[in-house]
Amino acid sequence: MTLSKRHKNSLQNAQMLFLLLKYSYKSENAKLSEFFTSESEVKNLKTHDFLNEIIIKKGVGSYDLSGTLRSHFLNFNQIEKNYFEKNLQVQYKLKSKASMVFSLEYANRYQSPDFLDLFYNRNYNPTLSYNQNLSLLPETLINTHSLKFNFISFNLSKGHHFFSILAYEKANSNLSKDVINFGLFSQSLNVLGNLNDRWLLVISDDRRIGTSFLLKSKLTALTNRTKNFINQQSNETDLKNIEIGQKISSKFEKFPVQFDLGYTFTKSFFKQSLFNTSSNQQNIKVSLGLRANIRKEWIGNVLGEYFIQKTQQNTLKNFLLGGQISYRKDKSVLEYNIAMNNILNLNSFNYINSSVSLLGIDETSIVALHGYITGGLKYYF
Repeated sequence: MTLSKRHKNSLQNAQMLFLLLKYSYKSENAKLSEFFTSESEVKNLKTHDFLNEIIIKKGVGSYDLSGTLRSHFLNFNQIEKNYFEKNLQVQYKLKSKASMVFSLEYANRYQSPDFLDLFYNRNYNPTLSYNQNLSLLPETLINTHSLKFNFISFNLSKGHHFFSILAYEKANSNLSKDVINFGLFSQSLNVLGNLNDRWLLVISDDRRIGTSFLLKSKLTALTNRTKNFINQQSNETDLKNIEIGQKISSKFEKFPVQFDLGYTFTKSFFKQSLFNTSSNQQNIKVSLGLRANIRKEWIGNVLGEYFIQKTQQNTLKNFLLGGQISYRKDKSVLEYNIAMNNILNLNSFNYINSSVSLLGIDETSIVALHGYITGGLKYYF
């Protein structure tokens, strides 16, 4: 339920004021049963959220200023909680042949634990390890601060589009885990941590080359730092990841077959402080795809990828081939299609997954994925 009131003065000042009143209600019920210990637990969570929100927007020359203040009054199973959320944004528009927009945004928000995180009974898995939640209550909130800078540039006449984002986020009282190892038996307890921050950088550039080609480039970089506990000892985990990719696509006007040629390079780093354990993985993928539309009856796409995975212990090289082909005659009610995935490795395909476990162990596993070929028939009414 939402009630709102808006006040807007003269267009000369370009100022707007919004007042919103909202109310939401959510009821969640679940039962957790454990056959190994014959334990069971029923959990009910009823949430009432009363929200008062004030939004102010004002234009000053080429600048757009906006701010939001939200007042939340929460009721968790008769437990009351009141808090404020804030959002501030400054946007600058540069008038030129290529339109450019700069914006800086600050946000402060709160998040409650997931409903399933509130169960307290031990939940065993087939290896008799178990998870249990401690120190988590419905009114426990995660307070997150984030700062984000955006830059957008586009030129429709030349077909260029550039986008970038740099963001920093920090969370206070983030949920964490305490892992205790007893040889082959281990337990994982959900507890309150006090450190979780990350940096994110995304740069994307699309540009037209002549009249027949489009080049897409993208860079993504991420660094994430979290805190957990191992045998009640504090541990920090650092994750760093960088991905670079480019793809050139054709757009021939009078030719029924188009192509996509590209590559992706990914590098990941894991490091934990308690046992000074580290791991890294590198992926390189080169791809070539063909797209066809013949007389609007035969439509298909085929994608081939040469995939290299490398860790400190293993190196795997694979060629992946898949695609989809469909045929529908003009004005026909029937469409025939075939879908294929990884058809050169129908029985087995090795894929490396490298990480650092919560126990501070460098884990590198090789899993097998299977390819498939399927056929179908569609009937159009």
